[in-house]
Amino acid sequence: MRKSKHIALILVLIGLAWGAIGLAVPFFGNADEVAVPFPQSLQMELLPASVRILSYDDKIAVFASEEPQLVSHLYEAGAWAVLPSSNGSCINLSKTSIFYE
Repeated sequence: MRKSKHIALILVLIGLAWGAIGLAVPFFGNADEVAVPFPQSLQMELLPASVRILSYDDKIAVFASEEPQLVSHLYEAGAWAVLPSSNGSCINLSKTSIFYE
């Protein structure tokens, strides 16, 4: 297999994993802070007043709400993927856990 096919396969697998995480968010607990990639298709007027926009640009938007239906509201408003977020990113880098013995 050529190098370009390997790269394409890796990108497809990353995309599938990312999509699976996004689709699983509504089924595994409540996320109080979520990220929506490429949010231009969102119809903001469909979101309830309890949904806060923490950050927004043309690549990713981060939303928060105290309501447990945040993810459902975003999908209803047109989000194609909703990912768990913490501090504006999918990975919380502000907390590190180091175990000492």
